[in-house]
Amino acid sequence: MRIEAHAKINTVLDVTGRRPDGYHEVDMVLQELSLYDDVELTVQSRADGSAAVLPQITVTVSDDAGLSIPGVPTDEKNIAVKAAVRFFEELSRLSERDADVSARFLSGKIMVPEKLHIHLTKRIPAAAGLAGGSTDAAAVLRGLNELCRAGFSDEKLCEIGLKIGADVPYCILGGTMRARGIGEKLTRLPAMPKVPVLLCKPAEGVSTKEIYEALDPLLAEGRAGIHPDVEKCISVFPRTDTEAGLRKLAGACGNILELVTVEKLPVIKEIEKQMLSEGALCTMMSGSGPTVFGLFADKATRDRAAERLAGRFSSSAEILKTETV
Repeated sequence: MRIEAHAKINTVLDVTGRRPDGYHEVDMVLQELSLYDDVELTVQSRADGSAAVLPQITVTVSDDAGLSIPGVPTDEKNIAVKAAVRFFEELSRLSERDADVSARFLSGKIMVPEKLHIHLTKRIPAAAGLAGGSTDAAAVLRGLNELCRAGFSDEKLCEIGLKIGADVPYCILGGTMRARGIGEKLTRLPAMPKVPVLLCKPAEGVSTKEIYEALDPLLAEGRAGIHPDVEKCISVFPRTDTEAGLRKLAGACGNILELVTVEKLPVIKEIEKQMLSEGALCTMMSGSGPTVFGLFADKATRDRAAERLAGRFSSSAEILKTETV
């Protein structure tokens, strides 16, 4: 089975505080992109018909040319493997506590393979603020739910996904969403019209944990003007299929994390400035970074901008063309 695992950007991201357990409360809007990884699930059925609940799980990772990708784990540390383990653990727990699930298990209506192989064809850059790992995990959960005939609802899959990562529930549902809490409280928004997008990810990465920790002193100070207006950003969405609408979005969107990420990677501001000079109507950092995205009125302008940015940043950044979906 092959599942498309789509990337996301944040068109607005605010951090409203820190909880006693150390997690940060957020208020943000996430938007799905056409850029995606391929997640392929291959299973080997049990020859003896036994009902063991944790198959042997392996994972491989490559790019479109079949080459390995440095830095992406190919063992139990890969988030796609973690998602599979969580899925089967939950299936096992329910089979012990839920009579209906137990009956389906014993009758063979729920299938647990002897072996599961996950192959990830990566197109979404890793550690980029684009949910590349989270979306792979979400695809594994959706795929296993179908392959194993588990019958989990989207709500149940999101519950499992949250145990893996805060962005996983969104990646299960996709589209245009407002996320609050630690990212798990999701509200469907009117879909953003299809807009050409240009992504530029600096080669140097950042630690999400370190970015959030560096923001804490600013939050404690209660500094005025650092919080973006999430409600205003949402109100602009339905009109972003026009140049005027995109310009309004540019005036409404914001990412509070950019304040601290830029201190570590000043090139982010250079990329934003270059994108704007090449015709982007709205540009901002996604997530905790370091990827910068630009929204354009048309593909031709975006494609010319991609060429110009490649000329300037090709040795120090990855540039990708995509669009909202």
